[in-house]
Amino acid sequence: MKSAYFEKFGIANLEVKDLEEPKPDKDHILIRVEYATVNPIDYFTIEGRRKVHPLPHIPGVEIFGSVAEGEDKGKKVVVYPRLFCGSCYLCVSGKEMLCSGELFGVSSNGGFSELALVPKKNVFFIEESTSEEVASSLGVGALTAYHAMKSVEPGENVAIFGATGHTGMFLIQFAKMRSCHVFAITRKKSRWLKDFGADEILSPEEAYEEAKRQMHDSNRSPWLTNFSPFIPISIKRRKIYNFWYPDR
Repeated sequence: MKSAYFEKFGIANLEVKDLEEPKPDKDHILIRVEYATVNPIDYFTIEGRRKVHPLPHIPGVEIFGSVAEGEDKGKKVVVYPRLFCGSCYLCVSGKEMLCSGELFGVSSNGGFSELALVPKKNVFFIEESTSEEVASSLGVGALTAYHAMKSVEPGENVAIFGATGHTGMFLIQFAKMRSCHVFAITRKKSRWLKDFGADEILSPEEAYEEAKRQMHDSNRSPWLTNFSPFIPISIKRRKIYNFWYPDR
């Protein structure tokens, strides 16, 4: 099978070669990869900024494909990349993403390959009608947004930094599903975010002024999610969730 892999860390060392196909066992499913997205975590993996196993290594955290063999052969699936035990207090309380801290494609070989070996509990079947673009975005983009929004109360204000990004677009839609008022924060010309449900589109500077104004309005309580390094965290009675931060 053709795979993108590296033996030493560094983008320059990533190459495509024919490798031996992995063999499934009772705990794993062999997936024929159809789409694989590129995420920051893939870059960090290749550059050696994460604890990587095994070496040589096939990266690729977020994939969509079909079951390669067995009774479910051909069925469409996505991979949930968070590796979890399924029985600890975090897993049984719906916080399985915090279980081991390990990821498919980082702590195991990943999906930048024609075939990928995936733990059975991380494989989820999807409707045949789901588009490849959406399906390949579910494992990281959609689920990161979903976990971030789980504790948001219906009707709250949500400020989303990096709203034009992959996860940002999912955040807008999840927030609207909870009838939230959505502030989409971006430096880009992005009126199209209205189509995803954004109520207001602001620049970072405009968002800063809005946050200061709301300090004096006890009836409005914004949630700041995705990327909020310069909003003053001293704003009282405000909930700030910063689930991603730049590596610098």
